[in-house]
Amino acid sequence: MRRIGYVIFWIGILLNTVFYGGVFWAGFEASLFDSALVADARLATLRCPLLLTTDEGGVVSAVFTNPSEREVRRIVYARVTERYITLMREERVPLTLAPGDAQRVEWQVAGRDAAWKRFVLVRVYAQRSSPLPSRTNTCGIMVFPVSGLRGAHIVVAWVIAGLVCLGVGSKLWLVMLSEHNRWRYVTLAGFAVLGVVLGLFRFWAVAGFVLVLSILLCVIILAMDVVEKD
Repeated sequence: MRRIGYVIFWIGILLNTVFYGGVFWAGFEASLFDSALVADARLATLRCPLLLTTDEGGVVSAVFTNPSEREVRRIVYARVTERYITLMREERVPLTLAPGDAQRVEWQVAGRDAAWKRFVLVRVYAQRSSPLPSRTNTCGIMVFPVSGLRGAHIVVAWVIAGLVCLGVGSKLWLVMLSEHNRWRYVTLAGFAVLGVVLGLFRFWAVAGFVLVLSILLCVIILAMDVVEKD
């Protein structure tokens, strides 16, 4: 049972790491997409799906507000990849915002928009309109190479499978180790859980930092195992 637990534990580590590693990769690629377009501030209200399947559509949205005391007109642009990183479509939305008003704008995206068949990259840009600054933000949507399923269901199943494998593997194998050997695997499992949480909330930059730490810890674990066997 200990050997089975060992295998299940590492399957859990792999599933969780691939998940938040994918979120990091998608976010990083999106940050470079159409990066010549700069703005005064970040568009914090941008919302995107985490994952789509190849034949699935999704909605990207952002909320634009006018906290000033006069009417504001501004133009919002959304740029989305069209199968290649060098090809994109642009949608232009004019907005008229009354004082204190807020409007939600939506754009349709699909798994078939993915660049490299991996990520749908999106950049939304709101032009400056005094007294409101220009704003921009990006998001990367992972594309899973299956059809007939929903991306949200895959995310739920993926996360649950990874966490269950970590729990079962810990119960069957990790608790059997001495404290001297257990700490490194507990730390690795902690990084995996933290990475998943960061990925679900799209904190891709911090997830990338956790990914680097996890890889370094795996190298340390392998090195220590080799030394202890010798």
